[in-house]
Amino acid sequence: MNTFAKVSTEEFDELRDTLFQVVLHHDVTFSSEDCFGVLVSRGLSTHFLINHDGTLHEALDPYHSAWATGDNNNNCISLDLNNPVKLELADKDPANPPRQVFQGNINRSMKVMLGYTEAQYATFIALLRALITPLKLEAKFYWIPLPVLGGSCFPPMNAEGEVITRMLANSTEFVGFLGHYHCSANKWDPGPAFDWMKVLAGVHGERNSFPVLMAGGKNLPDLMGQGLTDELNRFYDNIEGDETGGWYPIGANQTWHSGVHLHIDEGTPVYAMSKGTIVAIRNVNRVDLGDASFVLIRHEMAEEAVVVEGEEAEPKYWFSLYMHLHKLRGADELTTVPWVNTLLGGDFNAPTTDDYSFDTDANAFPREKRNPIVADGISPTKFAKETKLKPFYDGDIILVEIPVASGEKIGVSGVFGQSEWSQEPQVHVEVISGQNVFGDLRPGAGREWILVEGDLDNNSLVDIEKVLSPIAKSAVSFDGEKKERVLKTSEIQTFFVDGSTETARTAFRKMICVHRSEWSSTMDWSKTATSAVGWQWETQEAFSRWLMTWIPFRWMTAEVAAHAALPEDHQVFTYHPLTFLDTLNKSYTGGGQANAEEASDEQLSEAEAAEEEAMNRVAEISSKISAGETLTEEEQVEYDELYAQMDAHMGSNEADVLNDDMLFNYDGSFDSWEPGEWDPPKKKKGDESMMDDSYDE
Repeated sequence: MNTFAKVSTEEFDELRDTLFQVVLHHDVTFSSEDCFGVLVSRGLSTHFLINHDGTLHEALDPYHSAWATGDNNNNCISLDLNNPVKLELADKDPANPPRQVFQGNINRSMKVMLGYTEAQYATFIALLRALITPLKLEAKFYWIPLPVLGGSCFPPMNAEGEVITRMLANSTEFVGFLGHYHCSANKWDPGPAFDWMKVLAGVHGERNSFPVLMAGGKNLPDLMGQGLTDELNRFYDNIEGDETGGWYPIGANQTWHSGVHLHIDEGTPVYAMSKGTIVAIRNVNRVDLGDASFVLIRHEMAEEAVVVEGEEAEPKYWFSLYMHLHKLRGADELTTVPWVNTLLGGDFNAPTTDDYSFDTDANAFPREKRNPIVADGISPTKFAKETKLKPFYDGDIILVEIPVASGEKIGVSGVFGQSEWSQEPQVHVEVISGQNVFGDLRPGAGREWILVEGDLDNNSLVDIEKVLSPIAKSAVSFDGEKKERVLKTSEIQTFFVDGSTETARTAFRKMICVHRSEWSSTMDWSKTATSAVGWQWETQEAFSRWLMTWIPFRWMTAEVAAHAALPEDHQVFTYHPLTFLDTLNKSYTGGGQANAEEASDEQLSEAEAAEEEAMNRVAEISSKISAGETLTEEEQVEYDELYAQMDAHMGSNEADVLNDDMLFNYDGSFDSWEPGEWDPPKKKKGDESMMDDSYDE
């Protein structure tokens, strides 16, 4: 594909503005070589072909238009996926392992077909990534890969976030990758077997995960559109509807609260919100206020642009914290959490002596070979190789480097309360970073964030008008010459549980707050307590007792921050975890929805009639040519124009299920079958209405 070296910059820019979609076809042959032969014999063309074994063929330079997709030809790259499609051809299909069988509704008609291979998906994903990657090359001329699609590498999606299964009313303007059936009312390739979400995950990365699942709820990868909005609202109601606290970004005592409390049953599985690296853990017995076990995960923010060769991009990290986890104990609990197995190497028996010899270097540190560091309480220290098990069971903070996948179980929820008599089942989840990870994110599509910078000192009192004013505009006290606002606990509670404050609470969810972390070992809680409501202790001794119950929850020390790549001064940017996930999800699935306009039934019917009329006219003129008749000049022009809109792919009635009254063995309750599980439907005896006789025995 080096022909682009001969294209001027101006020509390339014009081409980039012209090419903005990739259209998928299936070829109904046994190999891409067969497909190429069929196309050539019919005077048709395509840009790329992907064989069943994943081999990529380039049949035409993308600089030139292919005759494959009718009106979309001038704006698309055409790609043929090798697939015999018809079930009766499965025995002759060279693909190994055998293909699954899929069914689904495309352009108002139920279709049954063979599936695609994993090798084909891998190749298509690699090609798409190449086609959308904006390279920064120091050269006079641009080279392929061509950055088509821009930042909108998505399939057509409806308002519910589902891939559209019928023709688009605006297919020639759609930006992204789409099927032939999106461009034509009488086509259905690549069919119901094509896994659009697998491609999305391959191009944009794996979907993120909710930290827990609500009762009867679905996880993020299974939700889009209104379904996702409804589930997010369930989370917001769970957090803000509880009077005991755990709101964002302010707690009941007017102190910063960097995360949220999810009120769920004790023992509920807790999942990593995104892929990353576990950098710190603590598995400790329950203390006076509840569970102090936690997992801290470092995540890297994905960047769209490709860096010039020889340069290194500065990583942009964000962190997710899962606090108030129940202590894991016993093989039944420990074996269900992958990072424990990585750390302990499968030895789940608590040590009984000071003589330990278990070596976990290879498992605990797959990326760098060194001994872990343990933070004993609040003073981290290194520990010897032969005593690695003891810190885990003693409840020390252990600094690690363990990869974790999105949605991977990292623990189970525990309990927490303001006293040992008021503990409630819950888990604390928060998202923080050392820099504003959305600083360069363009406003729009619900992504607006509100930056709130607090006092960068060592107390946790919230005294920022953007936070306090919406809660109460008149609760004011004076401290010397400085006017400070002090809120009552009841005012803060009412704000979060009052239905009339929805607009203000929605704004709170979009706040990025900057302040010292409340988990910091440098936080001056004595200074905070002198100002915050509800903390006017009767005696210094009473305050000291409270402080001693809080200290077991602290974890952010200089050693932990250095290991995890957190800020040295413990000043962090905080985000509402659910709104943060929603923003990442919009950048994952947003392009296709904004772009696509689904055809109405009336538009689809009109298109079907027009396409059928054109096909009949081509057949009529072709019969004249076959009979040796000479075409008039007008007929030749018409024939050339109509033929350019034709292609070599299956018509709409091929592989139709039609209805289960006409077919034996048809099961409408399944989307797919494993190879060998499904038999082709048979025509009823005496029924001559089947469009395709290939189902006959």
